[in-house]
Amino acid sequence: MVTRTVKIETVKQETIRARLYTPPSSSTSSPYKAVVLAHPYHHYGGNYNNHVVCSLATLLESLGYLVITFNFRRRKASWSGHTEMEDMRCTIDWLLHRPGHEAVSELIIGGYSYGALVASAVSPHPISDRDIRLSYLLISMPLLLSKYYLWMFPKPRRVYKVHRTLAIWGSEDEFAPMHRVKRKSGRAKLHVAVLDSCPHFIEDDDHKAAMLEFIARWVDGAEGDDLRTTGDRRESNTAISAAA
Repeated sequence: MVTRTVKIETVKQETIRARLYTPPSSSTSSPYKAVVLAHPYHHYGGNYNNHVVCSLATLLESLGYLVITFNFRRRKASWSGHTEMEDMRCTIDWLLHRPGHEAVSELIIGGYSYGALVASAVSPHPISDRDIRLSYLLISMPLLLSKYYLWMFPKPRRVYKVHRTLAIWGSEDEFAPMHRVKRKSGRAKLHVAVLDSCPHFIEDDDHKAAMLEFIARWVDGAEGDDLRTTGDRRESNTAISAAA
């Protein structure tokens, strides 16, 4: 695994600090698939060193993806999410337009916790000379915004109506009760996976291993029951809905 820190200039002449994970295969050819990942809320300590974000990046890099994680700019608190959405768009644009990345034609936009909210609200600016196939990876995305004083945060867009999407929640996620999660079942492009007995933040090693297995299978094209994990220690983790 090859990683390096990069700095991305925004339109307002500010700097976004990012980390680029380059798969070994891209050393001999241009990468054609990429991932941009956003971290949990930065004013409560979230950054690109978050262990879940790092695990996601490492897994996807091992599967041949060019991965970039980044830190939201640390200014006064943003309660609307507009600054964070701008940061993610800048990062996506930088990644797609960087010399050597002209062959990227598949892009996963993803995030964890608050980062998933931001990711669901963002899409790349059109590129006139190529089509980008988009997918979304949303981990522990909050659904009860008003209950937890998050009504000014970006509302989740229904990206799954247009783009293939994997959403993963814990069965004990205080920001996403199961009755709200189950309402999303049966959507054509949406795959929902549930980590049994897992809260909003994924700390347990078994929960994290199950999450990574769900993602690896989804990336490999698995759908429906094929997303279920295997093995005794994770047998209760299930995919409750997926594309037909």
